[in-house]
Amino acid sequence: MADLNADVLTRIFLHLQFTERVRLETVCHLWHLVLQSNACFSDMRQLDLSDFLSNTTADYYQQVSYPVLLLPYPSYSLQESISLSPTIMGVVERCGSYVRSLSFGSRWLKVRQHVVDTIARNCTQLRQLDLGAVILNADISHLLQTVAGQLRVLSLEETSWVHNEHAEKMANLLSSFTRLESINLRSAMFSIQNIVHLPSTLRQIDISHAHHFSESAMVSFLRLHPLLETFTASPCPVMNQDILDALSDLPLLSSLSLGFIDDRSIDMSCLSRLTRLRSLTLQSVSSLNETSLLSILSSLTSLSTLSLRRCDRVFDYSSLSFCERLSHLTITDTMQLADTHLILLAVRSSLRHLHISNCINVSSQGLCYALSHSQLQELLITHCPSITDEVMYTVVTTQETIKEISIQRCTAITSKGVAALAWLRNIRGLRSLDISKNRQIDDSAVESLHNALLTLARRPHPCLSASDTDCHKRHKKRELSPMKEQSLTLLVAQTSVTQSVEAKVEDFINLIY
Repeated sequence: MADLNADVLTRIFLHLQFTERVRLETVCHLWHLVLQSNACFSDMRQLDLSDFLSNTTADYYQQVSYPVLLLPYPSYSLQESISLSPTIMGVVERCGSYVRSLSFGSRWLKVRQHVVDTIARNCTQLRQLDLGAVILNADISHLLQTVAGQLRVLSLEETSWVHNEHAEKMANLLSSFTRLESINLRSAMFSIQNIVHLPSTLRQIDISHAHHFSESAMVSFLRLHPLLETFTASPCPVMNQDILDALSDLPLLSSLSLGFIDDRSIDMSCLSRLTRLRSLTLQSVSSLNETSLLSILSSLTSLSTLSLRRCDRVFDYSSLSFCERLSHLTITDTMQLADTHLILLAVRSSLRHLHISNCINVSSQGLCYALSHSQLQELLITHCPSITDEVMYTVVTTQETIKEISIQRCTAITSKGVAALAWLRNIRGLRSLDISKNRQIDDSAVESLHNALLTLARRPHPCLSASDTDCHKRHKKRELSPMKEQSLTLLVAQTSVTQSVEAKVEDFINLIY
């Protein structure tokens, strides 16, 4: 190793994990010098700073102790606590000049001023900055001014400021970005009036539950940003007919999410002008009725994802039959959805994801028909009392690609129906099964699923020849230690499943009580 020059060592070190490189700084003087050069961290283009913290509890971030993962102290324990600031500063100072995307992992880390200043000083090439779900005890204006010219993506989703004056500075900074393409201002604590000054390059925005925003500013913003492709406002901070008309005139809009609109005088049918729309989510929209829904769905021929949640004034869902390209459907909290609507939809579309919740007039008949005409990856049926074991039998006989099933609070389904899933053709591919809040399901259903998985694991896979010893070894290894990816997550809270069965099935099933 003594004959290797710095360039060769740098190439070798680039194959190691970040923390491994830092620990090697203590090996010798040469390695220390090589590893202290930023070139050894030139592969760090995306950085999630929460990955370098061994603990994420609330008390942890107030502690002051050595950063065991990064600073080369001669002895330490991996169980030691580390302080947030020195750890993050150590990471950023090493690789910051190469980082293009930076995040704090949305773990409600409390970030202080010297951390923000270190990022501003070192991460001068940032293109994406995620400060979502962060507690900021700092003024980030200098950081944003530093990267404003090149920043493409900015997230301040649910960001919390310790000092309101720091939050208010953001209102004036919105006009500083010149190349921004995506911004998330969900639950913004500051005035977002100045979003009208965001660059015309903007393509995605989320202003759900934002504050201090006028109706006129919203209209102006929509008129000045014709390239918008994704617009999310649920809950919607402001809404009137002019705003909805301006939304409907966006020529490139492909994803729209609106929620909690109480004004019944708004005509929602103007959304039918959004002919490029592929995803539509409407939640608690009192202005939506069956007439406007018919107008919308009959015009949006490219719609692939539709979510209608608690839209109380829609009394007829027959217009679902116009959705020929629909692959994702979510309908919740309505008494008006019936079997006939699912049948009409299943005849003309190819569903992949179906979520129905609290729809008491949907029965096994309509759902079984939909299953027989679709190959689902996700079936989520919650709080539907008319759904019986017949649906489980139909899933077994028709579905080959399903990965997730939820029958939470479907109290007419029994252990017999759940146990039938053991005969599912792709039982290995089933990743999650939620049977919670149903006292009719007991240990026998869990044991049946486990027996099916165990039998498949022991079944030898076809080999190229009888003498294929490698194949034989792989089969033996699978018998002795089941592959982790075969594990099925089973949610059994408030059922008759007992904890005594957990030890019997833990090799293939992860029970969550």
